[in-house]
Amino acid sequence: MEKLEIQFSLARTALMVGLQTLGAKPGQKILVPSFCCDVIYHPLTELGLEVVNYEVQENLTPDWDQLNSLNTDGVFGAVIIHYFGQPQDIERFRGFCQARNIYLIEDNAHGYGGSHNGKTLGMFGDIGISSPRKILKTSLGGALYIHERDYDSMLVRAVPRLSFLPNIINFIKFLVYRCKPIYKYLVFRKLRKYDYSDPYAFTGRAQNHTRLSFYESAFIASAEIDNIAKHRRKLWMDWRDYLTKQGLSPVFNDLGDNTCPWAIAFYSEDIDQRNFWIKWGLERRLPLFCWPSLPNDQILKKGAAFKKWQRMLCVALEDPPPLLEKDR
Repeated sequence: MEKLEIQFSLARTALMVGLQTLGAKPGQKILVPSFCCDVIYHPLTELGLEVVNYEVQENLTPDWDQLNSLNTDGVFGAVIIHYFGQPQDIERFRGFCQARNIYLIEDNAHGYGGSHNGKTLGMFGDIGISSPRKILKTSLGGALYIHERDYDSMLVRAVPRLSFLPNIINFIKFLVYRCKPIYKYLVFRKLRKYDYSDPYAFTGRAQNHTRLSFYESAFIASAEIDNIAKHRRKLWMDWRDYLTKQGLSPVFNDLGDNTCPWAIAFYSEDIDQRNFWIKWGLERRLPLFCWPSLPNDQILKKGAAFKKWQRMLCVALEDPPPLLEKDR
């Protein structure tokens, strides 16, 4: 049975409401991969959940030996992340959760509009979230997928709508996002100021939880997502071939047939090589970037997740690569 799609301002708001709907209580534990964006911790901290990390391998699939060895007493659920819109082994995750009587929480923030085996990514777990704003270039946009039987209208209505002034500001941002030349100019002007060796450079700030504006909701609903996904898959393959020839190693060698990838990721030799390519992209106004920011505990630990952050180069799927002869 297909789930309902409930729209909020951000995927982290969707995650918070989804966990509340499932009955998450302060003090319970939740399994989260060590390699994740720092903002996923925001709703977990707000709800008083204790994060227990599990490790992921170079291809961003779980270290199943380590995951299976974890003590799951007091664990409420496990988060599965479809990195860059590439599906994880969903059936294996579902079996893991069912055997331990814990919830499966599916994070598809990197792949809105993608599907797997004919079913929308985000709809396999007990709850799922996605982030249409990453794919469709809107200023806000997060989605919660939830069974109709679990839907709690009171929890949804408890999330306020944007007040008048923030709504006006957001509408202006929405218009800027829709004008690609202005948007690219502003983005690249900002990106040139960052120190890409600083793991805290892109730390996410806390934001208010709100419902999605009517104009962004209408825009998302009207998007021709199948055509968009097809175009992004083509860009993914073009960038894979281009940067592989330059000596970088793609995190994934192949792409799922019906995915809608947010970006393509590569491993460089070290942080210096990664930063060289980010600078290369900035000079050409091409969106190459590092993984935004890890949670603080992973930065301080400087373990496997931090080492991935140092080496990982991402390419937003907005423009094709330039002609190879002009660049090296």
